[in-house]
Amino acid sequence: MVANAAAQTLPVPLGTASTYGVLAGSAITNTGASIVTGDIGVNPGTVVTGFPPGSVVGGAIHSADESANSAQGALTAAYIDAAGRTPATPVAAQLGGYTFGPGVYNSGTLAIDGTVTLDGQNLANAVFIFQADSTLTTAGTSQVVLINGAQPGNIFWKVGSSATLGTYSVF
Repeated sequence: MVANAAAQTLPVPLGTASTYGVLAGSAITNTGASIVTGDIGVNPGTVVTGFPPGSVVGGAIHSADESANSAQGALTAAYIDAAGRTPATPVAAQLGGYTFGPGVYNSGTLAIDGTVTLDGQNLANAVFIFQADSTLTTAGTSQVVLINGAQPGNIFWKVGSSATLGTYSVF
């Protein structure tokens, strides 16, 4: 099944948050050999645990410093932007096993058990926005696969409360 929520969706502007692979408000906890590409930051909280065994590639860890503070301001603006994107196509909470074209998708909660495929449909700037009113959870070994020109920098996840990524998830 290929869902296509919108013909032309613009990217969410990330500003100074664009260098962050993980950015949180209160705490970041890692429990395994995760690999995060980009910066890791928390603000106004200060707790970052689990690095190592997790590793940061191409970035640094920021705990309540000016970089994390600036990124949080940009993240708030990006969150509001992503939350307000319409029209959003309602989807089932379980994304695993489905293929999505560019567009905006919404559900109360989102989960990935298995593989979700994002099909860029050979569009130069295909954008995907997934809006979860509350949580995002991925099962262990689940993955997001990009095909036909889909780019990781054009995929946005607006999560209302928390994201939990299972062991060996490729996200």
